Amino acid sequence: MRKVHVLSEYISALCKRGLLVWASGSCALDKDVSNVTFDDREVTPGTLFICKGARFKEEYLRRALEKGAFAYVSEREYGCSDKCIKVTDIRKAMAYIARLYTDFSANRLRIAAITGTKGKSTTAFFLKNALDAASGGKCGMVSTILNYDGDTAAEAELSTPESVTLYKYFAKALENGMEFFVAETSSQALKYDRVLGITPEVGCFTNIGRDHISPAEHADFEDYFTSKLKIFDMCRYGVINSGMEFFDRAYAYARERCEKVYTFGKNESDDVFCKDVKVCRGVTKFTVRAPYFEREFTTLLRGGFNVENALAAIACCAAMGIDAGAIAEGIAATTVPGRMEIFESEDGRIKAVVDYAHNGMSLCALLDAVKREFPGEPVVTVFGCPGGKAPARRREMGEISAKLSALTVITEDDEGEEPLEDICAEIARSVKENGGEYVVITDREQAVKYAVCGIDGAKTVVLAGKGRETHQRRKGGSVKVPTDADYAKKYIAEYDAAHKAAHV
Repeated sequence: MRKVHVLSEYISALCKRGLLVWASGSCALDKDVSNVTFDDREVTPGTLFICKGARFKEEYLRRALEKGAFAYVSEREYGCSDKCIKVTDIRKAMAYIARLYTDFSANRLRIAAITGTKGKSTTAFFLKNALDAASGGKCGMVSTILNYDGDTAAEAELSTPESVTLYKYFAKALENGMEFFVAETSSQALKYDRVLGITPEVGCFTNIGRDHISPAEHADFEDYFTSKLKIFDMCRYGVINSGMEFFDRAYAYARERCEKVYTFGKNESDDVFCKDVKVCRGVTKFTVRAPYFEREFTTLLRGGFNVENALAAIACCAAMGIDAGAIAEGIAATTVPGRMEIFESEDGRIKAVVDYAHNGMSLCALLDAVKREFPGEPVVTVFGCPGGKAPARRREMGEISAKLSALTVITEDDEGEEPLEDICAEIARSVKENGGEYVVITDREQAVKYAVCGIDGAKTVVLAGKGRETHQRRKGGSVKVPTDADYAKKYIAEYDAAHKAAHV
């Protein structure tokens, strides 16, 4: 049972961390804090409300107070100053408030945190399944795809939730008997202190590419990279891909901060070393040598990049001392929604590959894998780029698709408030400059229909960027839509029906 703390204890915790500027003498210091939230829709009587975010509006606070919040924490004073607790850094304050509210104890939950430019979600699923196999299903998770607290699985909104939400997941996981927890950890989460106060047993850095660089995310690559490195400030053991760019810098940083650093990769000098990769009938087998075992592993996930993702998870398990048999069982059982999912027509002439690849680095790995999996077949790649962030993706993904696809179909992908036509035009410019053929079909469903049914001949259609996501962010808000997997199945079925009718 979680201990309930009074308001004065929260103020004391903020003061201890050097975050408190002042607290109103009118605050009800002895009142129990029954809830902590930054979302006015979640406020109940007895709530300590947190005013955070560049787009925070005073009306959110007003609604929170009307619904029963009795004090608020903020970097600035609003009209109702008699309820104000002013702090120097709202994000750091929010994390420490969340830690106290949930009564979080790091030694009660074995946490593994994963960061990197690509492969985080798949690595997280591999790792969760391995830890589930070792513990009888007692591993929680937060990821880009879903969050799981030991009882409820919910579609994720962020790769890493805000600190209040994250700590509540930890608390719920413990309440539900979880022993392990896998946390996909984004660069934004590390930069903006969503994971402050958490002490993972292991922190894994899978790789680094030039992504998420924009005014809304990271000012430049250095900011992005140094944000990623922060994962080693908080974990006991570090795990690093020896083949990643800037490995030496990442390894040196981790060595200064972690009790031990494990490397994984294809070099015999790695602590966790992969060799003898073989693919047969959709199953990939590979041998791994680790500090306390050497054995063969199998995975149903296709593509060489998924061997690397599996190896990252195996290295995390090795750092945590997990039984090798349990690791192998979990790796073999892993499937990931919207990651390298393959759908095929009845005559075998049309394959559709659904994957979340949403930046240049991941799209390149995906298309390389597809061309190896289905050699000799023309590739039609369908993708778009989001509005308002990472504009370099448009050039990079356009260039890669131009070089590795017979045709690029440019479409929508969470354009938000930015004009969709402008985004598509930037991608098209890159495809054209790199000698590729393209068409622009802004409606994503119609783009998939064209790629599957509107082009004659055998082909592999790659649907990149959305995976199994069920929402499209358009001007005016988020709209519920079918997934790319739904579109693939629908239009392959339409192709099958038309093909049968033509041969009656």
